[in-house]
Amino acid sequence: MKTRLLIHYNLDGYINMGIDEALLISRRKLDFDTLRFYTWSKSCITIGRQVKVDEVIDISEARRLGISIIRRISGGGPVLHEPKLEATYTYITTLDKFRSTEETIMSEIAKGVAKTLELMNINDIRVIRGGNVLVGNRKISGAAQRIEGRYVLQHGTLLIGFRPEIWIKIFKHHKHLTPSNLRSYVVSLQELIPNIDFQKMLRVLIKGFSTALNLELEEGEITTYEKDLAFKLSKCRYKNNEWNIYGREIPCT
Repeated sequence: MKTRLLIHYNLDGYINMGIDEALLISRRKLDFDTLRFYTWSKSCITIGRQVKVDEVIDISEARRLGISIIRRISGGGPVLHEPKLEATYTYITTLDKFRSTEETIMSEIAKGVAKTLELMNINDIRVIRGGNVLVGNRKISGAAQRIEGRYVLQHGTLLIGFRPEIWIKIFKHHKHLTPSNLRSYVVSLQELIPNIDFQKMLRVLIKGFSTALNLELEEGEITTYEKDLAFKLSKCRYKNNEWNIYGREIPCT
Protein backbone atom coordinates (compact mmCIF):
# COMPACT_ATOMS: atom_id res chain seq x y z
CA MET A 1 0.00 0.00 0.00
CA LYS A 2 1.33 3.41 -0.95
CA THR A 3 1.62 6.24 1.56
CA ARG A 4 0.49 9.70 0.50
CA LEU A 5 3.20 12.37 0.80
CA LEU A 6 2.09 15.91 1.61
CA ILE A 7 4.40 18.94 1.72
CA HIS A 8 3.09 22.25 3.05
CA TYR A 9 5.10 25.45 3.40
CA ASN A 10 4.61 28.47 5.65
CA LEU A 11 1.22 27.80 7.22
CA ASP A 12 0.15 29.32 10.51
CA GLY A 13 -0.09 27.16 13.61
CA TYR A 14 -3.89 27.12 13.70
CA ILE A 15 -4.21 25.60 10.25
CA ASN A 16 -1.23 23.26 10.75
CA MET A 17 -2.92 21.73 13.80
CA GLY A 18 -6.27 21.71 11.98
CA ILE A 19 -4.77 19.80 9.07
CA ASP A 20 -3.12 17.25 11.36
CA GLU A 21 -6.38 16.53 13.16
CA ALA A 22 -8.31 16.43 9.87
CA LEU A 23 -5.85 13.85 8.52
CA LEU A 24 -6.38 11.64 11.58
CA ILE A 25 -10.17 11.89 11.32
CA SER A 26 -10.08 11.21 7.58
CA ARG A 27 -7.89 8.10 7.91
CA ARG A 28 -10.97 6.13 8.96
CA LYS A 29 -12.44 6.74 5.51
CA LEU A 30 -9.26 6.26 3.46
CA ASP A 31 -7.32 3.13 2.52
CA PHE A 32 -3.86 4.74 2.70
CA ASP A 33 -1.56 6.33 5.27
CA THR A 34 -0.19 9.87 5.08
CA LEU A 35 3.27 11.33 5.74
CA ARG A 36 3.25 15.11 5.93
CA PHE A 37 6.14 17.60 6.17
CA TYR A 38 5.46 21.25 6.87
CA THR A 39 6.84 24.59 8.01
CA TRP A 40 5.43 27.54 9.94
CA SER A 41 4.66 31.10 8.82
CA LYS A 42 4.67 32.58 12.34
CA SER A 43 6.22 31.66 15.65
CA CYS A 44 3.93 29.74 17.98
CA ILE A 45 4.06 27.39 20.94
CA THR A 46 2.15 24.13 20.82
CA ILE A 47 1.33 22.34 24.06
CA GLY A 48 0.20 18.81 24.84
CA ARG A 49 -3.47 17.96 25.48
CA GLN A 50 -3.13 17.74 29.28
CA VAL A 51 -0.66 20.58 29.90
CA LYS A 52 -1.60 23.44 32.23
CA VAL A 53 -0.40 26.44 30.27
CA ASP A 54 0.46 28.76 33.17
CA GLU A 55 2.63 26.08 34.78
CA VAL A 56 5.00 25.78 31.83
CA ILE A 57 4.76 29.00 29.80
CA ASP A 58 5.30 32.64 30.69
CA ILE A 59 2.10 33.70 28.95
CA SER A 60 2.67 37.45 29.21
CA GLU A 61 6.18 37.14 27.75
CA ALA A 62 4.94 34.94 24.90
CA ARG A 63 2.26 37.50 24.08
CA ARG A 64 4.77 40.35 24.28
CA LEU A 65 6.90 38.52 21.71
CA GLY A 66 3.89 37.91 19.48
CA ILE A 67 4.03 34.13 19.97
CA SER A 68 0.64 32.40 19.97
CA ILE A 69 -0.17 29.38 22.16
CA ILE A 70 -2.01 26.45 20.57
CA ARG A 71 -3.07 23.22 22.28
CA ARG A 72 -2.42 20.00 20.35
CA ILE A 73 -4.70 16.95 20.44
CA SER A 74 -1.55 14.90 21.12
CA GLY A 75 0.36 14.64 24.38
CA GLY A 76 3.77 15.93 25.39
CA GLY A 77 5.16 19.20 26.64
CA PRO A 78 5.45 22.69 25.14
CA VAL A 79 7.29 23.18 21.84
CA LEU A 80 8.36 26.43 20.18
CA HIS A 81 7.95 26.41 16.40
CA GLU A 82 9.70 29.17 14.44
CA PRO A 83 9.73 30.00 10.72
CA LYS A 84 12.84 28.70 8.92
CA LEU A 85 14.17 27.11 12.13
CA GLU A 86 12.23 23.85 12.04
CA ALA A 87 10.81 21.16 9.80
CA THR A 88 7.84 19.28 11.21
CA TYR A 89 6.54 15.83 10.30
CA THR A 90 3.20 14.12 10.80
CA TYR A 91 2.65 10.43 10.15
CA ILE A 92 -0.89 9.03 10.11
CA THR A 93 -1.05 5.25 10.15
CA THR A 94 -2.65 2.26 11.92
CA LEU A 95 -1.66 0.30 15.00
CA ASP A 96 -1.43 -2.95 13.07
CA LYS A 97 1.75 -1.63 11.43
CA PHE A 98 3.54 -2.20 14.73
CA ARG A 99 3.98 -5.02 17.21
CA SER A 100 4.82 -2.89 20.19
CA THR A 101 3.60 -0.57 22.94
CA GLU A 102 2.58 3.05 22.42
CA GLU A 103 5.97 4.28 23.69
CA THR A 104 7.83 1.92 21.36
CA ILE A 105 5.71 3.02 18.40
CA MET A 106 6.80 6.60 19.03
CA SER A 107 10.44 5.57 18.83
CA GLU A 108 9.84 3.38 15.79
CA ILE A 109 8.37 6.31 13.84
CA ALA A 110 11.12 8.65 15.06
CA LYS A 111 13.64 6.39 13.35
CA GLY A 112 12.70 8.35 10.23
CA VAL A 113 14.48 11.37 11.73
CA ALA A 114 17.42 9.25 12.88
CA LYS A 115 17.86 7.77 9.40
CA THR A 116 17.74 11.28 7.92
CA LEU A 117 20.59 12.39 10.18
CA GLU A 118 22.55 9.26 9.28
CA LEU A 119 22.12 10.05 5.57
CA MET A 120 23.54 13.51 6.33
CA ASN A 121 26.67 11.83 7.71
CA ILE A 122 25.92 12.89 11.27
CA ASN A 123 27.28 10.48 13.89
CA ASP A 124 26.32 9.32 17.38
CA ILE A 125 22.54 9.33 16.80
CA ARG A 126 20.17 7.77 19.32
CA VAL A 127 16.40 7.37 19.45
CA ILE A 128 15.20 7.26 23.05
CA ARG A 129 11.92 6.91 24.93
CA GLY A 130 9.04 9.02 23.67
CA GLY A 131 10.32 9.43 20.13
CA ASN A 132 13.12 11.82 21.06
CA VAL A 133 16.22 11.84 18.86
CA LEU A 134 19.62 12.78 20.24
CA VAL A 135 22.95 13.60 18.66
CA GLY A 136 25.41 12.70 21.34
CA ASN A 137 23.53 13.73 24.47
CA ARG A 138 21.77 16.71 22.88
CA LYS A 139 18.20 16.69 21.61
CA ILE A 140 17.50 17.58 17.99
CA SER A 141 14.00 16.14 17.58
CA GLY A 142 10.96 15.46 19.77
CA ALA A 143 7.59 13.87 19.11
CA ALA A 144 4.01 13.67 20.36
CA GLN A 145 1.32 11.11 19.62
CA ARG A 146 -2.43 10.58 19.57
CA ILE A 147 -4.09 7.16 19.24
CA GLU A 148 -7.79 6.89 18.46
CA GLY A 149 -9.02 3.32 18.16
CA ARG A 150 -6.69 1.65 15.66
CA TYR A 151 -5.44 4.91 14.17
CA VAL A 152 -2.20 6.70 15.06
CA LEU A 153 -1.12 10.29 14.62
CA GLN A 154 2.47 11.18 15.42
CA HIS A 155 3.95 14.58 14.79
CA GLY A 156 7.45 15.70 15.62
CA THR A 157 10.13 18.29 15.04
CA LEU A 158 13.54 18.51 13.45
CA LEU A 159 15.43 21.57 14.62
CA ILE A 160 17.10 23.43 11.78
CA GLY A 161 18.09 26.41 13.94
CA PHE A 162 17.83 27.28 17.60
CA ARG A 163 17.44 30.51 19.58
CA PRO A 164 17.98 29.61 23.24
CA GLU A 165 17.48 33.21 24.35
CA ILE A 166 13.80 32.95 23.31
CA TRP A 167 13.28 29.55 24.96
CA ILE A 168 14.61 30.92 28.24
CA LYS A 169 12.16 33.83 28.15
CA ILE A 170 9.01 31.82 27.46
CA PHE A 171 9.50 28.37 29.04
CA LYS A 172 9.35 28.45 32.83
CA HIS A 173 11.43 25.28 33.22
CA HIS A 174 14.29 26.98 31.32
CA LYS A 175 14.24 30.28 33.24
CA HIS A 176 17.17 29.25 35.45
CA LEU A 177 19.40 28.48 32.45
CA THR A 178 21.68 30.66 30.35
CA PRO A 179 21.75 30.32 26.55
CA SER A 180 25.05 28.47 26.91
CA ASN A 181 23.55 26.06 29.44
CA LEU A 182 20.62 25.33 27.16
CA ARG A 183 22.90 24.69 24.19
CA SER A 184 24.44 21.84 26.16
CA TYR A 185 21.04 20.07 26.01
CA VAL A 186 19.83 21.05 22.52
CA VAL A 187 21.48 20.96 19.09
CA SER A 188 20.29 22.05 15.63
CA LEU A 189 21.22 21.15 12.06
CA GLN A 190 22.71 24.61 11.49
CA GLU A 191 25.29 23.86 14.17
CA LEU A 192 26.09 20.44 12.74
CA ILE A 193 25.94 21.43 9.05
CA PRO A 194 26.52 25.18 8.57
CA ASN A 195 24.68 26.75 5.60
CA ILE A 196 22.37 23.76 5.28
CA ASP A 197 20.03 24.04 2.29
CA PHE A 198 16.36 23.51 3.21
CA GLN A 199 15.28 21.84 -0.04
CA LYS A 200 18.20 19.42 0.03
CA MET A 201 17.41 18.65 3.66
CA LEU A 202 13.76 18.03 2.79
CA ARG A 203 14.73 15.54 0.09
CA VAL A 204 16.90 13.68 2.58
CA LEU A 205 14.10 13.81 5.17
CA ILE A 206 11.70 12.18 2.72
CA LYS A 207 14.27 9.48 1.93
CA GLY A 208 15.03 8.97 5.62
CA PHE A 209 11.40 8.28 6.50
CA SER A 210 10.70 6.14 3.45
CA THR A 211 13.79 4.02 4.20
CA ALA A 212 13.38 3.70 7.96
CA LEU A 213 9.64 2.97 7.86
CA ASN A 214 9.69 1.04 4.57
CA LEU A 215 7.21 3.40 2.91
CA GLU A 216 6.30 3.60 -0.75
CA LEU A 217 5.59 7.31 -1.02
CA GLU A 218 3.43 9.00 -3.62
CA GLU A 219 3.16 12.78 -3.56
CA GLY A 220 -0.46 13.93 -3.37
CA GLU A 221 -2.85 16.59 -2.14
CA ILE A 222 -5.29 16.82 0.73
CA THR A 223 -8.86 16.02 -0.27
CA THR A 224 -11.61 18.64 -0.36
CA TYR A 225 -13.15 17.01 2.71
CA GLU A 226 -9.85 17.23 4.61
CA LYS A 227 -9.30 20.85 3.60
CA ASP A 228 -12.80 21.91 4.64
CA LEU A 229 -12.49 20.01 7.92
CA ALA A 230 -9.06 21.53 8.63
CA PHE A 231 -10.40 25.07 8.23
CA LYS A 232 -13.41 24.22 10.40
CA LEU A 233 -11.18 22.81 13.15
CA SER A 234 -8.78 25.74 12.86
CA LYS A 235 -11.57 28.25 13.47
CA CYS A 236 -13.60 26.25 16.00
CA ARG A 237 -10.85 24.68 18.13
CA TYR A 238 -7.38 26.01 17.46
CA LYS A 239 -8.25 29.71 17.49
CA ASN A 240 -10.33 29.28 20.65
CA ASN A 241 -8.74 30.21 23.99
CA GLU A 242 -11.21 27.97 25.82
CA TRP A 243 -9.32 25.09 24.22
CA ASN A 244 -5.83 26.58 23.93
CA ILE A 245 -5.43 28.13 27.37
CA TYR A 246 -7.94 26.28 29.54
CA GLY A 247 -8.08 22.89 27.83
CA ARG A 248 -11.87 22.81 27.64
CA GLU A 249 -13.14 20.39 25.03
CA ILE A 250 -14.66 22.11 22.01
CA PRO A 251 -17.02 19.95 19.88
CA CYS A 252 -16.23 20.81 16.27
CA THR A 253 -17.17 17.75 14.19
